[in-house]
Amino acid sequence: MRIKRFTEKVVRDLKPPEKPLQVDVFELDKQPPGLCLRVSYGGVKAWYMMAGDRHSLGRWPEMSVKEARSKAYKIYSERTTFHRTSKRKRFDTLVAEYIAFAKVWRWKSYSGENHSERQALGLFEREILPRWGKLSIAKVTRDEIIKAIEERAKTSPSQANQLRMNIQSLFNWLHKEGKIESNPTKGLPNPFPNNERTRKLSDEELTSLLVACRDLSKTQEIAFRFLLYTGCRKLVIRRALWKDFDEKEKTLKFMDKGRRGKENEFELPLVDASVKLLVELRELSPDPAPEALCWSSSGGKLTVDFVIRKLRDATGIRDFAAHDFRRTMVKVMMQKPNKVDYIITEYCLHHSVGSKSSQAYHEQPVDMMRDAFLKWYFYLFKLELQATGRPLTEEEYLAETVAGHIEDIEKGRV
Repeated sequence: MRIKRFTEKVVRDLKPPEKPLQVDVFELDKQPPGLCLRVSYGGVKAWYMMAGDRHSLGRWPEMSVKEARSKAYKIYSERTTFHRTSKRKRFDTLVAEYIAFAKVWRWKSYSGENHSERQALGLFEREILPRWGKLSIAKVTRDEIIKAIEERAKTSPSQANQLRMNIQSLFNWLHKEGKIESNPTKGLPNPFPNNERTRKLSDEELTSLLVACRDLSKTQEIAFRFLLYTGCRKLVIRRALWKDFDEKEKTLKFMDKGRRGKENEFELPLVDASVKLLVELRELSPDPAPEALCWSSSGGKLTVDFVIRKLRDATGIRDFAAHDFRRTMVKVMMQKPNKVDYIITEYCLHHSVGSKSSQAYHEQPVDMMRDAFLKWYFYLFKLELQATGRPLTEEEYLAETVAGHIEDIEKGRV
């Protein structure tokens, strides 16, 4: 409902609507724009200012028309000034303020390396700032944001989800801090809400990878086989140090995140084949030997993603990732006969099992974990053996360091 102009007489003569309705009354003169009188069916008349959000001013007659108009003008003036200055702010300036805040309060980590911070900063540098960095914040509209997410979704659904999450976090913070008037990402849906990977490699794909890795450089082949035999995460391979490798006990200690996101120390039992890989890698190490377990020929840390990309090109298997080895390993461990207990597979995946109290009083079942890894290794070994098309000779049998586990096989432990 609209009237020409609010006066005391006009407001007094406004009749309440029928129950259960209410009527919002605006001025045609718009002095100031957004001043509204809400009349309820009970006869209550309340002043509001519609300026972006709804601002409650007070009730009539306690607040007169003159007082309501004066208060509305003040809100309108503040909003106009804010709107004029916020529109001119550059996007990259506001992003820098958000990153400074997030590094202290959002991405804070007590474990040194923070995966969330590294991932978010990478998205800002590669995707967000090159697209909108030099624009004013007013030009980064909802349509522009949706377009950027859709373009990224064509190549990587998971990256599209991450892009949406980081953009939405940025604008939520800017709106909360009063740096922008409205949030263009409010209610923005997740482009791929059910994007959880369940990929498991088939026997043919595993065989192709095992055969193709022989054509890699020696350090790359060792890194890939170690990743495959142990089911480690890529982060573990990158962090592993020589000082944590115990050749005599056949174990490797490392820090890894369990399912609850906290850093925990794990002891990884190694089968003889994995120990042999590390011993061979140590012999190939330059002098002086690097601290990192896996290193490249250039002397830096070996990038597992680079090895995976080379194997994708060599085998033509385009849609596999390093984490798929872990799911495939558990699938094999849970197969009959000699099915591995679910709790043991959780330990093999470096997941935190049980409460803090139970973890304090129970050590990792290293021997049972080693048997589980042995079952997985023999599965891979047989696949690679079948691909050669000939029986295994005694020399090859010994060369693969399997002979030490014949007793385990005969007793049905593997």
